Amino acid sequence: MAEALWGLGLAPLYISGPEAARKLEEPLQGVRLILLDMVLDGGGTSETSKMSTLAATIKQILDPGNGPYVVVAWTAHPDLVTDFEEYLVKFPEIPQPVEIFRLAKGDFKHDGVYDAPRIMAEVAKNIEQYCGLKFLTGWEEQSFLAASQTVHQLSALASPNLGTPLERRTAWDLSIRILAYSLARQVAGATPESAPTTIARGFFNGLAPLHSDRLEAGLPNVILRVGDCSALKDKAAHTAPTEDQKASINTMLHCSFDDLEVFRPGNVYLDSDVHLIRDPEKLASSFFKDEVTEERRATILTGAIPVVVEANAVCDHANEKVQHPRLIPGYFVTVRSSHKQLLPDTTAYLWRLGYLRMVLDGTPRNYTLLLNLLHLDAASSQALNGKKAVCRLRSEALSDLLARLGQQVNRPGKTLL
Repeated sequence: MAEALWGLGLAPLYISGPEAARKLEEPLQGVRLILLDMVLDGGGTSETSKMSTLAATIKQILDPGNGPYVVVAWTAHPDLVTDFEEYLVKFPEIPQPVEIFRLAKGDFKHDGVYDAPRIMAEVAKNIEQYCGLKFLTGWEEQSFLAASQTVHQLSALASPNLGTPLERRTAWDLSIRILAYSLARQVAGATPESAPTTIARGFFNGLAPLHSDRLEAGLPNVILRVGDCSALKDKAAHTAPTEDQKASINTMLHCSFDDLEVFRPGNVYLDSDVHLIRDPEKLASSFFKDEVTEERRATILTGAIPVVVEANAVCDHANEKVQHPRLIPGYFVTVRSSHKQLLPDTTAYLWRLGYLRMVLDGTPRNYTLLLNLLHLDAASSQALNGKKAVCRLRSEALSDLLARLGQQVNRPGKTLL
């Protein structure tokens, strides 16, 4: 079967059974198709034992963040597929397949050779109804191709035309490092004195728009692979996403959760961890006009979580020129959709981001991040040493916040008697 799939340009990973699955160094991500023998070695004789072995094997193979996948059940017995579906759904910690359908081995094997094109045609036919799966996997495939094209283009730019093989290899490697540093310098303001990890991060951030360019250029190919896109015109598809879905996507767009122990621009710290808001009562009152009722204030601030956001310039961090944290205070507030009109009116000195899906007290909730630029403050250079942020604002949100701060600090005015 593996050789037959190789002939189609597919690169399958063969796992012989539970014992082989246990030998994986770590679970796999990005698996989209599993051809599953419904009777595995060591699975016992009872139906429950067989199902338990299948579920445990899939759990060992797939990372919880694997994403959508399809299972082809290799069996001539439909009852095994039904039993497996009913058993697997009892374990939400195991990634659940989009579809499980049955193919009998004997129907696709002739003269000892599997008919891979026919198998894949059956797979395509059985998942045709799941347009969303085609959209996601089509984009995923093009993202990989775009990354490959970006790597190829940079490698081609770095390739020298003269010299011995050793000289060419050495010159190619140096040229890649020159390009990496140049991108890091332009994107993150890196200098020769910057930490190696800072330069590397700037380089990788600089690759993002290059990858996006190749991805955009390949979108027509995605459309061709996906085929019929008319399902996007269905009236049912035009329903608004749930509040939780919108908050989760906003969080993916604007919040990062990597290296939160590192002091970086856009870090959001809970004030309960750092104690850097000088006058909490004054901050609370500053979000409202004088005429706002106590009831309205209480509606918004009950359960609000005080935070501070590091707002020094990105280039100052990259060049290690930050002398003191520059902190903008505010709150994560949990205002329900029906109370959204109770949020403070947008003014020049208030900045808002939300809804965001966050886990701040052990339970996922939807928050709005409210910051007051009038209370910009500083702290000692050691104040945030060893402190862990709860998230970090990504570049688009951080740039918008810093631009608003710049407008507030540099706003024009005049003195009149």
